[in-house]
Amino acid sequence: MLQRIFHGGLLTACLLSVPRLAAGQEVALHFALQAGEQALSCASPALPLGQPPVPTRLKDAKFYLSDIRLLRDDGQPQALQLHADAWQSHDVALLDFVPGGGSCHAGATGPVHDTVQGEVPAAHYRGLLFTIGVPLQGRDEQGRPVSLNHGNFELADAPLDRASMAWSWQVGRKFIKLELLPEGGVARSSGRAAVWTLHLGSTGCSGNPAEAGAVHCLSPNRVSVMLPDFDPAQDHVVLDVARLLAGSNLAEDKGGASGCMSSMDDPECKPLFAQLQIQLEAGDRRGQPLLPQTSPAFVRVQQP
Repeated sequence: MLQRIFHGGLLTACLLSVPRLAAGQEVALHFALQAGEQALSCASPALPLGQPPVPTRLKDAKFYLSDIRLLRDDGQPQALQLHADAWQSHDVALLDFVPGGGSCHAGATGPVHDTVQGEVPAAHYRGLLFTIGVPLQGRDEQGRPVSLNHGNFELADAPLDRASMAWSWQVGRKFIKLELLPEGGVARSSGRAAVWTLHLGSTGCSGNPAEAGAVHCLSPNRVSVMLPDFDPAQDHVVLDVARLLAGSNLAEDKGGASGCMSSMDDPECKPLFAQLQIQLEAGDRRGQPLLPQTSPAFVRVQQP
């Protein structure tokens, strides 16, 4: 059965490189997409999503994670040291639920990248914390600060080098890229659009991306998640798209982009930010997690 996830704002600190552990235990964190109790993938039939429900297919789904920690039995968090590869570096991991890494297409089959792998000191862990998003900066192997979220993707280390996850907000990254194909398209004032989109990322940014730490964003829009009962050996994390879209009408768009591109003025962003528990409107906490610090969009599920 799906369970709600609790999250807090304690995961927003900048990430530092962690020395290689002398001895520890391997951890594989598994993630999945679902629409309620049904798996959601490129091969899924059109599933009823949104309110009112509209038969909808998946076009694309990817997201970045960072600051991943496991909770020890004493409640203290332990950083997961990620294994560096094409999907993980600088304590940032990319998950991609489309075979081949592009968008869903006819005959798209094969494996997806739905696992984060790393290492922690040997202990018993019962809980998981992570952030959806890319930090402003981290540190290189020499301990020097480096810009992570803002910078030229063509010069960035993997997985921050993906053109599909880069956008124009101060050359930042899309933290979540979710693109859907509702049957009949999306009615807009300018006509009909085929794709309904959620691109979550930092907005209202200023500063020079070439200088580490020089960029400031009015709306960071990072989602901090905490699963206090998560067992890494038995559970996996689900982004429940049905819950995420519980207040969204996929057949109609009342302004801005078709769907939501994280604009404070876009009416389609309001219900999505409510499900992600991010403050959308202007104010001191704009772009920060809301209280009571719960996100219906992410759930813990026991592995079969």
